[in-house]
Amino acid sequence: MYKTLGTGILLSLWSLGELLGQARVAKDSSALSFAEKAIPLAEDVIDMMTIEKGRSSLSLYPMAGYSLRTGFEFGFMPVWRIKPKADADSKFYRPTTFAPSFQVSTKGMYEAQIDALVYTQNRWMFISEFQYLNLPDEYYGIGNQAKKRPFTQYD
Repeated sequence: MYKTLGTGILLSLWSLGELLGQARVAKDSSALSFAEKAIPLAEDVIDMMTIEKGRSSLSLYPMAGYSLRTGFEFGFMPVWRIKPKADADSKFYRPTTFAPSFQVSTKGMYEAQIDALVYTQNRWMFISEFQYLNLPDEYYGIGNQAKKRPFTQYD
C-alpha cells in the first residue's frame, strides 16, 4: 500500500477531476469549492510532467510513503507509453506501457522495479514484473534472556 501512495493519489485526483469536471458543466463557475478549483491545478502539473513525441509519451510521477518497517520513502516512477499503429477506434487498441520505479527509505531500504504490459498486433498480451529489493530488517529473538540489543539484523 505504502509504495504506491504517490501514484494512488494522482489517480484519485484524476478520477475526482473527471467526476467534478462533469458536474462543473452544470454549475456556475463562481460557486466552485476548493477541491473543484484544485483539480485543474493538479491536471496542469501532470501535463507539465508529460512529454509526448510521435506515438510515445513519457510521464514522471513522484512516489512517497511511510511505514514503521521502512520509515519515510521517496522515489520516482517514469511511465513510457507507446501507442500502437492501429486505429484508435479499433476494438483492440491497447498502448504498450513500461513503468520502472525507484525508491529509497530513511531506514536503508531501496527498491528498483519495472512493470511491462506489451500488446502485439495479433492480439497477444505479455505482462512482466521485475523487482530488486534490499530490505534490511529486524528480528526480535525468542525467550526471556536479557540481551544487549533487543534485535538482530538479517537480510
